Amino acid sequence: MANLRLGLLGLSMYSEKGFRNAGVSRCGQEITDQVIRRTGAEDRVVLMLGDDFEVPDRWRQPHVTIYRANTDRRGVRAHREIFESMRVAKLYGLNVVYGLFPAIPYFPVAKRVAMMHDIFPITHPELYEDRSRRIMAWSMRRCAKHADALFTISDFCKQEIVSNLGVDPAKITTVHLGLGNQISGEPQSFARPNELLDSLGVGSSPYIAALSTIEPRKNLSNLLRAIAEARKEGGLQGVQVVVCGAKGWKESTLGQTIVDLGLQDVVRFPGYVSTEDLAGLMANCEFFVHPALSEGFGIPVLEALRYGAPVVCSSTGSLPEVGGDLALYFDPLDPKDIARALVAGIERRDDRAFLVAKGAERAKTFTWDRVGEQTMSVLRSLV
Repeated sequence: MANLRLGLLGLSMYSEKGFRNAGVSRCGQEITDQVIRRTGAEDRVVLMLGDDFEVPDRWRQPHVTIYRANTDRRGVRAHREIFESMRVAKLYGLNVVYGLFPAIPYFPVAKRVAMMHDIFPITHPELYEDRSRRIMAWSMRRCAKHADALFTISDFCKQEIVSNLGVDPAKITTVHLGLGNQISGEPQSFARPNELLDSLGVGSSPYIAALSTIEPRKNLSNLLRAIAEARKEGGLQGVQVVVCGAKGWKESTLGQTIVDLGLQDVVRFPGYVSTEDLAGLMANCEFFVHPALSEGFGIPVLEALRYGAPVVCSSTGSLPEVGGDLALYFDPLDPKDIARALVAGIERRDDRAFLVAKGAERAKTFTWDRVGEQTMSVLRSLV
């Protein structure tokens, strides 16, 4: 078997704290970690990164080359990955190029592989800005047609790719994701006084936690309507809601929705929170709620299980693959059904210790080491 000369297209990875360094970016960095750990002197790895990305010291290994691409202009990243990657492949004699975002070299200068986290720009176009949707959908269709192998992050996504894009299932490998940047300890060790809660005015009040980039697909507007519905029926009295996460796009109307529903003293938006604060928020909450219309995987649900929060979430997409039989599920399009599940979540207080223990066990089955093993098996099989 020939040595692996691999190019990783990583222009979808960002260093700064914020909504851009969320799911896709975090996933790309974890996979890059695994690839670098599992390759050595006999291999070559070329990382194609944006000129604004801060390279971790652990990536600076003798067999790793950093190639910087200019990313000044808006929208240039996908085009750089598709077109400039051909020059990179020829320059370094690559035999495999792996797009960590669904993008592959335009021509077959090497074996081409892509990660397709989802195909929502194709199946849910209304949830995206028109320009970015068109670029992503075009690139996804190219990957489906021309890639030698595809990765995706759930069986749900695999079936979506097969059904909507006509891809042979044998070409697709599902890699269930793991947790990144997690802190050590058992869930009970995170349940301690939390300065963030004090700063938000929550204090010792019971609260529901949520973690989400603030954007339409995350369905926070229906969550707000459900909270108002439950309170109107006498539920969730005295319960606060803390929604963590950076702003995405089309989030400006949420503030007015909160005012219209009279929830100004109920819902808190702390923005981005550190891993340590997140662990504390999860461990101290009544439960974690995730109302997304659909997810390719659902890392926030996995984080909730890991850090000691019972889960109440949407029944759609991949979320049942993560939550299993431990979560309470609802229809994300029906605020009344969401309200029902929120009230039921509060009523599970007596089962909390059991749910937390089982959740922690389940979270341990999702590991980046397994992702690394699966990834390298496919990549090495191509050379």
